[in-house]
This record gives sequence, structure tokens and C-alpha cells, in this order.
Amino acid sequence: MSVKGLYLPAQTIALFTAPESYSPDFTEAVSPAAVYTDGNGNIKTMRLNQRGDLVVGTDPVGNLTSNTYNNQHQLTQSSNARGQNTTYTYDSRGNVTRLVDSISGANGKQFTYDPTFNQITSVTDELGRVTTYQIDPANGNTLSATQTVGGNPQVTTYTYTPKGQVSTITDALGRITFNEYNAQGRLFRVTIAQGTADQAILNYEYNSAGYQTKFTDAKGNITLYSYDVMNRLTRVTSPDPDGAGTLTSPVNQYTYDLAGNRITAKDPRNNTTTYVYDALNRLIQITQPDPDGTGVLTSPITQYTYDPAGNRLTETDPLNRVTQYRYDGRNRLTQVINPLNQAITYGYDLDDNQTSVTDALNQTTTYIYDARNRLTRETNALNQANNYVYDRVDNLISITDALNQVTTFAYDSLDRRIIVTNPLNQTTTTTYDLVGNVLSVTNAANQTTRYVYDNRNRQIQIIDALNQITKLSYDLNGNLVQITDALNNVTSYQYDGLNRLTTETNPLNKTRTFSYGVTSNLVGIVDRNNRARKFSYDTLNRLLAEQWLDAAGVVTASFRFTFDAASQVLTASDPSSRYAFSYDAAGRQTIVDGTGTSGVPNVILTSTYDVAGNRISLTDNIAGVLKGTQGFGYDALQRLTRVTQSGSGVSNKRVDLIYDAVGRMSGISRFASTDQSVPVVNSSLTFDLASKLTALTHVRNATTINSNGLTYDAAARVTQLMTVDGSSGYGYDATSQLTAATHSYQTSEAFSYDALGNRTGYVTTANNRLQSDGTFTYLYDDEGNRTQRTNIATGEVTSYTWDYRNRLTGVDTKTSGGVLTRSVAFKYDIFDRRIAKTVDLDGAGAGAAVTERYVYDRDHIMLVFVGANLKERYLYGANLDQVLAVEASSQVNWTLSDYLGTVRDLVSSAGVVQKHIKYDSFGNVTAQSAPTVKSRFGFTGREFDSETGLYYYRSRYYDSAVGRFISEDRIGFAGGDANLYRYVGNSATNGTDPFGLQTYVLQLGTTLGKAAGTVATGAELSVLAPVLAFAGVLLGFPSAAGEGSDKVRPLPVSGFTNTAGAGFGGGLLTFPDPQESRPTIYISPNGRYSDPNVINRGRDFEDIGGICSVPQGFPIPQPLFPPFLEAKKEKNIDLGEGYKVPEDIYHPSGADGLKQEILQDVKNEEYKLGKVGKNPDIQVKDGKIVLQSQENKKISIKTDIPVSKYPEITKSK
Repeated sequence: MSVKGLYLPAQTIALFTAPESYSPDFTEAVSPAAVYTDGNGNIKTMRLNQRGDLVVGTDPVGNLTSNTYNNQHQLTQSSNARGQNTTYTYDSRGNVTRLVDSISGANGKQFTYDPTFNQITSVTDELGRVTTYQIDPANGNTLSATQTVGGNPQVTTYTYTPKGQVSTITDALGRITFNEYNAQGRLFRVTIAQGTADQAILNYEYNSAGYQTKFTDAKGNITLYSYDVMNRLTRVTSPDPDGAGTLTSPVNQYTYDLAGNRITAKDPRNNTTTYVYDALNRLIQITQPDPDGTGVLTSPITQYTYDPAGNRLTETDPLNRVTQYRYDGRNRLTQVINPLNQAITYGYDLDDNQTSVTDALNQTTTYIYDARNRLTRETNALNQANNYVYDRVDNLISITDALNQVTTFAYDSLDRRIIVTNPLNQTTTTTYDLVGNVLSVTNAANQTTRYVYDNRNRQIQIIDALNQITKLSYDLNGNLVQITDALNNVTSYQYDGLNRLTTETNPLNKTRTFSYGVTSNLVGIVDRNNRARKFSYDTLNRLLAEQWLDAAGVVTASFRFTFDAASQVLTASDPSSRYAFSYDAAGRQTIVDGTGTSGVPNVILTSTYDVAGNRISLTDNIAGVLKGTQGFGYDALQRLTRVTQSGSGVSNKRVDLIYDAVGRMSGISRFASTDQSVPVVNSSLTFDLASKLTALTHVRNATTINSNGLTYDAAARVTQLMTVDGSSGYGYDATSQLTAATHSYQTSEAFSYDALGNRTGYVTTANNRLQSDGTFTYLYDDEGNRTQRTNIATGEVTSYTWDYRNRLTGVDTKTSGGVLTRSVAFKYDIFDRRIAKTVDLDGAGAGAAVTERYVYDRDHIMLVFVGANLKERYLYGANLDQVLAVEASSQVNWTLSDYLGTVRDLVSSAGVVQKHIKYDSFGNVTAQSAPTVKSRFGFTGREFDSETGLYYYRSRYYDSAVGRFISEDRIGFAGGDANLYRYVGNSATNGTDPFGLQTYVLQLGTTLGKAAGTVATGAELSVLAPVLAFAGVLLGFPSAAGEGSDKVRPLPVSGFTNTAGAGFGGGLLTFPDPQESRPTIYISPNGRYSDPNVINRGRDFEDIGGICSVPQGFPIPQPLFPPFLEAKKEKNIDLGEGYKVPEDIYHPSGADGLKQEILQDVKNEEYKLGKVGKNPDIQVKDGKIVLQSQENKKISIKTDIPVSKYPEITKSK
């Protein structure tokens, strides 16, 4: 490093080599400059005025911010690199009183101060709204902050200790948080909701250096922290999970090198991860634990390289696949190049806003920003733009899409969104309490859902539009312990000392229990039927095996996974299936080899991808012979626009998909050829301004085969459907349950429900179990699975059997005398996809059973075999369950669906209708032409088993005759409904549930899980999803045929998941494509992100590994500072050893107040300040406070006061 001009000639320092240089040059009389050259040779020049103020800067990209100052060195104008100006006005004491930019208006943002302590007493924002602060005239502490909403003042008050530390915070609802400090001024106790029934107390202890050594949560669970002599965290001992039980406290351990870099991390299973750094302390290698210990596998190693400026250049994964990164002259990321040398390129403006993203296909999305760097226009690769408008305080107030359809937003004076108005001028309104909790949401039909909270802002009641109440209660750590539905069915939960769910007890007092390993992997489940499953993991916490145990503990079934060094699944097998997977260098799944799956010929599926990761081909090799080939084409937005199918013994087919300017599917053309030909059927879709489908028409040569004309009410519910059969009108209650369906062409329907959506014409017992519908009676096992249906009139009995994953395995029908008349059996693969159905239509008769076996492409049946014979081949579109064609015995039938995806017609390639089907509102077939022409798919595009009368909705079976599922939702209340049997909230004309897990509002023409993938209201229990994360994971919806494997999709859950594991760790994620288990990370156009889990402003306990003993919502110990809406900006003050007073300081009296507090503490310790003067500088040496004379830097006083006493002082990482 070369340093010039900083020292007198006799006081120079030795030169040393480093990748940067800093060269001040004061030779210019008018504009001296400081030139900084980074390790890549990029030069940044910072020019000063004659008074030493920084006025302008340039770098290899262009201009930086330029500044103007007054004679007091106060910044009066700042112009960003794009020439946007912000001006500052000051009072006589140097306080900023007004801030004006090109957006704020002439009045700008205004500040007033008290005359004694210069503390802010009011802030008037750009909309003229005033927040006032009451200042204690004796010491400058802020006593209260007052905001006004709708004419009502909302006041938060504060009290302080004699040392100026925040003692109490009383919120606008009068709830008190009480902070207590020890003699050293360290926070040792926080009482939340003091004096209420919801009070919780958190306790903290410290060592003599001020580092936290103990945390006791509100339930008394203790976490211990240990440090080395350099005060580096070396050991974290989490709470004992079962107190006096057999389990022990998990321990994580860490070691460091001489530079303070963490070099090992050992988890509670003694598995060690090691870290290696270069000479500049940059991480260059991570070695994970050997997955199988002394086995054949080796430790996965990830390596990193950097350029001279410290930017990461490469990342090499454990399979030696290299990802490269490129940067511009400002060290901004400009390219990410994957191991296949396929690049994504990023562009920026002079203010570092991301202005473009260009994918590997050279398709570019551009972004435009206003003077405050707010995104105002986003234009895709087809030149279709969304425009965004904001108010003066940065609230988004309108979005205009590419069709000029406008959605607007309104806010209250606290910037909380209160009104959303769609392009049809229909509004949704939200109200809040005084502390920001949502009190009510009212839709455009004036139907309101209300919410009630406890004194810790936890939701304790959900009141729907019919005034039905769901109640929630919590333990001291915030864990959900009880749910009481509107019929007083009570479900309860218990947790261990690590806040892990250990028991779940249903309203019938039947219990599931869960057990965990020391790294919080779920290792055992005993269900309500007393069936036991155990799970084992490798040292990387990846699930290796699931085993089912009988009552004697003998293993009856095993499910196994193997992985490569990059944690990609290589094999997956269970008693009924075996798969092997291969991947390309970009981690995309290329081969699915079903060899080993019994009963079907060996089938190998091979996929290829374009440079953007979209799948462009899929071939199936059956018993060593290449048979079918599918091709996929995409537009510039990577939307599927063409699907073709051909091959040996395969009829040629093609489907073209058309989209409008806002991404809705507006057309489908089907061809009996892969090249240009006359369409078999064209489908057109039109939408209203709110993107609701209003018309769907299937046409052949100008002749309409079928059509949907839809009208909606203000709550976006279908009120009328016009088809070629006639008209249907629908009515709903206030919670969107269907109450009436009036048809012109078939029998009308009427429904009424109890408080949980059970039909009142039926007999329903506790826990919402259907006991009788008047025709049949029903029985259930303790897991809630239907086990028997008895015909009341004939005595005929249908019995249902289930496996350990609650999958239906058999349906047998017997006469009242016990004679078997029909038998159906099902098998599933390791990913919970049904792969076989065996039907014996005459039961004990002479007829032979017939078995169909299914081969899947992801979540769709692709091939159907009977024995070695291929019986059916399917073709799908862009949406889930969008079946387009079926080929059987060289005959192709094209499926035509309605707005819900329900198959209404089968049409030959000649355009002749082969079958037409009519349904009632809940999916019962009421009439059909050509009954001998079979259609595997029916209501909402799901498979119908005529042998059982049930629809197969993947994780569950649906009985349309009674309008409910025959088993409980596998993910429980996380599915969003308090009634675990209810089908789509009884709003069957508005929603679908393709996985049997959660209701989605779906309309043909919109991509499921995106624009139309909004969760229906139901019982409004989606708030429980994070609480019950053990029960399942929903990451979105699956990609359709052709989409790349990196798309977000849901993971139907056969077991349970655990947040501690990686990849498959901690649970059974039943996804057919192992690659799709990887979460997708979204980065905004600005490349910025926020992490709601970051709750610690003070000392850093990041990366402590394994288990976090601090419940969500509780802070790692530090004072709870008043949440000032406008923190006074302070100059960063460097204290040495990496410590600093940050720019945004949370001390009640700012940096000066902090300094005075430190000086007072020094005086209290009886240090004499005379020799360093009345206003010494504060420094840090060896972690202790040092006072240094401003006049003579050689004079200082070293104290024994640890810097850790002052949480406002931060340390650079």
C-alpha cells in the first residue's frame, strides 16, 4: 500500500504490498483529489474543495454523487450520479430542518429540535403528517412519540434508568415492555407484556468482558454460550430437550485461527465442517463432514476464488462444477456464468440500480427508476411493460400493466395499506389496531373477516364473515398449543425444550408423537393408529431411510435415498419402486431411470434443456427401445408456447399456446401433426379487467364444440356459467360456500352447512367426521381415514385400507353376507405417486384381476401399461393437470376442458366429438354420451376411479357424492381450513385442490400458482402454516410439461419436514424431481433483499449452527430501543479495533449522548479525567474503553470498562 501526504517526512511508515492503493494529492490549489486504486486497477477519484469537503467523485463507470457545502461545512445539496438533487436546510446549531428533493414538494421533510439537547421534537413528512416527540428537559431523553391516524393519537411512551437506558416502553395499547440492567449496565431481564396474562420474562447473563453467557427463555429453557480468551464464541449448549429425561443438551462447537476466522464448526453429532481462508482472510474452501464416515464416500468440498479487489470470481462445487462471476469497474456483479458456460448478464445505472437482466438466450428485461431509485417501469423481452407510481413517502399507489389495466393502493397516515382497488373498481379494505395488527379484511362484496390478538400481538381469534370463531392459544415461548374450531373441536400441541413439536392430540384425544435427533432431524413418528416410522440421516443431515415398524419393532418396509457429493438425489427406492437420476453440469435432471420398478418394462426418461434452463425435449425409452419424443418451445419470456409429440408407434401431435400482453393464456391450437396443418380444435380465452376468465370457446372449423361464458360477483365468485348444455346460476354464503346451483339442463342443487362447513343434511360427529349421509354410514380409524362405508338399505359394506403414510391401498366391497364382490388395490412409489391399480371386478368370482401401471413425468401420468403392453400415452400443456390429448391403440382423443380444467369433451383428430360429459357442482357425472368411451380424467382434470367412485387428488381421495375428502388433510391446518375434510372450502365452482393439500383459485389461461394461484379464504387459517411447518411444505405449484427443473413447485409431504436439515434432511419431501427440492431465491431488480428473521441489532451470533434456542419473536439480548421513525443521522465514528459508532445510532440522545454516558461511567469508576481534558475522544483498545486527549494524542487513560457494555457500538465483521 502506498500512502502519501499523511505523515511528516520524519514520521513515515514502512511500505507493504496489498492489492489497493490510496494516493491523496493536495497539489491542486482549487480542487485537491484523493485517488483510490483497487486491486483490479479501477480508479476512483474523490475531489475536495479548498475547505476539505468532498464535492465530487468519479470512477471507471462515471460520476459519483456530487455535493455542495456552506461555510460551516454543512451539506446543502447532494446530486446523485444521474443529476437528481436533494437540498438540506439547517438551523443555527447545525441541525437539519428541511430536506427537499424533486419528489418531496417544496415543503419537503421537516424537523424541529428541542433547544437544549438538539433532540428531534417533530418530523413532518412530505405529505404534511406530523410525528411529535416529547423530550425530557432534564436529560434529553425521548419520553413519548405520537402519531395521529384518522384523528386518533397513537402514543408510545418511554422511561429510563438513571444512566439513560430505556427502562420501559409502553405501546399505544398500554402494553409494557420492561428492561432491567445489572450494575455494569447490561440488560439482564426483559419482561414482555408486563402485568398481563400474557407476560413473558427473558433472562440474560454475561461474563466479565460483557459477552452473553446464558439465555433463559420464558419457559425456563437455558442456552449457554462459551468463549475463548479472545472472546470468540466457541461453544453453544442448547436447552435440554426433555429436562430430567434421557435426552441431553445439544452442543455446537467452534474453533478459530489467529486472525479470528472460524475454521471448524462441530455439530451436536460431532460432525465437523472446516473452513480455509487465504492470506487476506477470504473464505476459499468449505469441507463438509464425510457423509458416511468410514464408508466409500468422501467429504464434499466447495472452493472459492477472488479477484484482487476481493470479488468472488468462481465457486467450485463438490462435483467440480464451476460457476463464474464477473464485475464492472465499480465491482458490481455483471455476469453469472454457470458450469455449462451459460451466462446471465446484469446492467446498472450510475446510481447502481439494476437496469437490465439478460438471460442466456439473450432475452432482456429492463428496469427504470425515479429520482429516489424507486422502480417505475419494468419492460420484458417482448416490450410489454408494467408501470409503478408512488406517493411522496414512497408508498406504491398504482400498478398499470401492459394492457393499461390499473390497480391502485391507498394508505393510512402510518403508511399501512388500507385499500386495494382492482381495475374493475372493486375494493378490498383492511383495518388495523393501534399497534399495526390487522383487525379486519373486507372484500368487494362487503364480507369481513376479523382478527383478535393477545397482549403480545399473537392472533388468538379468527372470526369469519358468518361470525364463526376459530380460537388459538400459545405457550410462553409463542408456540401454538391449542386450536379450537367453531364447533369447539380442540386440537392441542406440546413442545420440548428446543421448541420442537413432540405431541399432537386431536379432538378425539388421539395422539401423534414426534422424536428428534440431537441436530433436530425428525427421527421417529408414532401416529394415532400406533404405527411407528423411524428416519435415519447421514452426517450432512440428508434423509437416507424411512422404515416402518410393526408392533414388535420389526421393519416391514424401507424407503431409501442416496446422494452425490452435491446432495443431488442419485437413487430413490421403496418396496414398490426404484429410480435412478442423472444431472447435467448445471444441476438439471437429465435422466430418470425407472429400472427396478416392478411390473412395468424398464422405462428411461431423458430430458434436454436450452441455455436458459427450459426443458426442450423429453424422450421415453421402453425396454431398450426409443419410443416417444416430446419437444417444447418457448417465447422470449420462457413461457411454453409449443408442445409436440411423435416417435415410433406414436401419432404426431402439436399444441400451440398463445399469451396476451399480461401473460394470460389466450389461445390453444391443437394439431394432428407436428408441422403446419389444419387445427383439430382452436380454443380462445378472454378476460375482464381484473383478469377473470369471462369466455372460453372450443371451435372446429367455425363450429363451436363447447364454450364457457362466465359472470362474477364483487367477490370474484362465479355466479353464472353458460355452456352448450345451458345455463347454471350459483349462490354463496358469506364465506364463499356454494349454497345453490340452478341449472337449466339438469337437476338444481341446494346446500346448507354447519359452522365448519359440514353439510347439515348429514350426520357429522366430533372432529368433522361424516357419520351418515342418509344412504351410507361411515367409520374411521384414529388417523381420520375412512375405513368403512355401509349401505343402510342393503347392508353392502365397502372397506378401505391404508398404509403408514395414510395412502389408500385397498377398497373391497362385500355383500351383507360377507361375499367379496369387488376388489381394488393401489400401489405408490417413494414419492407418493400412485403407480399401480389392480381391479378385480367380480371379487371372489372367476374373473381375473387386471393391473394398470403408471409411469410419470414429474406430477403427470405419462404412460399407462397393462403388463408389458403400452395402453395409453398422454400429452399435457403448460398448466398443472392441463391434459391435452390421450393416445390409445393408435387412436388420439383430444380433451376439451372448462374453466376449472374439468374434462367436458373428447374429440377425435377429425374433430368429431367422441364423448360429452355433464357434471354437477361438486364433480358428480350427471350425464354422458358414449359411456363406453373411457376418460381417465374428469372433474378439475383429476383421475376418476369408476371402480371406487373416488377421484384421485394425489395426496388424498375425493368423494364427489358427499363433496368431501375421505381422509384428513395431510398437512393439517397448514392447508388453510379448520375442517380437514372439506373440499376447497365448499366453493367447488371457484377453486381446485390438485394435490389434496390446499385450495387454489384457478382459471384456465392463467398459470397455476402465479397470477391466479391465490389461496381461498376458507377458514382463514393460513396463519398456521409457519407454526405447523412440521406437517408439510408448500413452495408454490409444480412446473408443467416442458418447464425447467429450477421452477418453484410444491412438495407433497408423505412424512414431516424439519428446518434443520439440508436437502432431504429432516423429513420426507415427496417430490418426483429431486432437483426441485431446492428453494428459489428471488432478488429484486435492485438486487436488494430483506430478511425478516434478522432480529438482532447488537452482538452477532450468526451461524451458530444446528439449533436456535431463542423462540421466534424474542430478541437476542440487547436493550429494546424506542422505535424512532426518524433516527438522527450521525457520522460514522471509528473507535479502533473495528469498533465504531454507526451512522444510524439507536441511543436516545444520539452519539453525543452516548459519549456523555461513557464519560459518566468513567467518572463513576473514579477515573480522573483531568489529564485528557473535558472532551476527550473515545477509543477502544483490547476491547476496553480508552479516553484520548484531543490536544495531545499521546495522552490517554485506559479503563477496565468493556466496550461490550454499550450495545450501540458495533464491530465490523
